[in-house]
Amino acid sequence: PICVPALERLARLEADLAVWLPAWTPEAPLDSPATDAYVGRLEGATWGGALVAHHYTRYLGDLSGGQAIGRILARTYGLEAQGGDGVAFYAFPEVEKPKLYKDAYRARLDAAGLDGAEVARVVAEVRVAFGLNQALFDELGTDLDRYRRVPA
Repeated sequence: PICVPALERLARLEADLAVWLPAWTPEAPLDSPATDAYVGRLEGATWGGALVAHHYTRYLGDLSGGQAIGRILARTYGLEAQGGDGVAFYAFPEVEKPKLYKDAYRARLDAAGLDGAEVARVVAEVRVAFGLNQALFDELGTDLDRYRRVPA
């Protein structure tokens, strides 16, 4: 009930990578320890609730603070805001009202019928997901020139 086409952004992510890392292809791995750790965590998930936790963190995060991050990136690097090249990942054209969408998303999670132990497990994995996302931002902040390909 939480995986819906309105959230899918693979094509926009690949378009952004073409702006930021022109030599990148889906077959060529990124040289990023933070990305490797994140991918490893997802690939090692053995419980569906873990994927729900990462889905929640990624998508509700991008519908919340991610919107500000997209605007800051666009302004800082002279990119077109609202889903233009380099920040397309932050656009959700099929989500008209993010607040209402996020409320409905949370309601679907609440209706999933998880017991207290399962909820605690999902919340613990959400904390891990936040940490993995923070590591990505830390890596980018420390070594931004290596990743930046658009004019500053």
